[in-house]
Amino acid sequence: MPSLLSVIQLLRVFLFVLLVVCYAQEAEVQAQRRRTPRPPARTHSNSGKIAKKGCNDRCGDVSIPFPFGMGASECYYNPYYEIKCNYSASPPVPWLEALVIGNETHVFLKQKMKKFDVLEITEENIRVNMVASVSCDLNSTTNGTFGTEYITYFPVSYSLNKLTVIGCDIYGSVRVMNSPFNQVHKKMPKKESFLSSSVCMSLCVGSNISTPSRCAGYACCSTSIPEGTYIYSVSTTRVSQSTLGSSFPCNHAFVADQNFSGVDELLWSREDALVPVVLDWAMHDYDTCEEAAQKNYSMNDACGRNTACVDSHNGPGYRCKCSKGYDGNPYLLHGCQDVDECKESQICGSKEVICTNTEGNYNCSCSPGKIMRIGKVGYYCMSPLVQVQPTPLEARSKLGMAVFL
Repeated sequence: MPSLLSVIQLLRVFLFVLLVVCYAQEAEVQAQRRRTPRPPARTHSNSGKIAKKGCNDRCGDVSIPFPFGMGASECYYNPYYEIKCNYSASPPVPWLEALVIGNETHVFLKQKMKKFDVLEITEENIRVNMVASVSCDLNSTTNGTFGTEYITYFPVSYSLNKLTVIGCDIYGSVRVMNSPFNQVHKKMPKKESFLSSSVCMSLCVGSNISTPSRCAGYACCSTSIPEGTYIYSVSTTRVSQSTLGSSFPCNHAFVADQNFSGVDELLWSREDALVPVVLDWAMHDYDTCEEAAQKNYSMNDACGRNTACVDSHNGPGYRCKCSKGYDGNPYLLHGCQDVDECKESQICGSKEVICTNTEGNYNCSCSPGKIMRIGKVGYYCMSPLVQVQPTPLEARSKLGMAVFL
């Protein structure tokens, strides 16, 4: 049998632990009373200033946010972010000439496309038109290979694009060259140094060609592409000589937006086509935020005030984002402005709760003579003389204190 002294000691330990737990719960209650619930994450605001002062921020139907820009050199971060606007088109069309970096070995690409029409620029992506080359010269009785090389300053998004192959009895592939592309314009890698590849096969069976309902292998196939796709080659090879394949010698192979819906038209086309491609753009002064910090890099060099640095998720580089409680263009010096959360409907809960906006935050309070409590849908105010049922957390805290005493 344990002695009375041992029982007392165990009881003291138990009460001490209970006291610690109760104090922690009480602290949590107080913290909940002081803490203001944050609104859900906000997308980039299009209502604020997106371009530098004195610079155009729109070409036709496309918004042009800095670090991209048009006109004078101070309107864009560096030549790789320069947008040119074709005002002779209706509506005007923006294009990004520096997207393609080639040398004497890439004559075909230079001839096919000297600039890329820009369809959209978002916080993380730039959507452009690229050429989907068609091959109608493959010998129907022998195997043949046709390929096109592409070079881009910004990596092709591996999560938003797919390799698509259209045609009969065709093996298609995309081969990615091993190259951190923030160095490509300084030193071109060897042509044969490929890192990875993705492949799919498009076959035709039966006696008639019909439009494929989806790219699942019949007359059309698609597959994902590797990460780090800056320099890549798309090629097709005829793998058999079926009756349909012999009578249908044309094929397309290209990397494009995974939501591209023009497969039906390309199946019967004998012409090169333009397809949308999504690129993941970032800043390339440094490979990572950590490297920038180690070299005493000032975020104001590329990112404005009230911003944070985020590593690129596709290849080297970094992106800027507005700090919590701010919204706007983080690449402008004063682009990230305070968000007035109090304009949100009942952000503090009950209508009687007073919302006060502060720099990068907001406070919730009650009018003099009332106290604020936390309910299921936010804060509410009440008279201190009104007796209410305590919340479970408050009840446990008070019970613990009573047991200890």
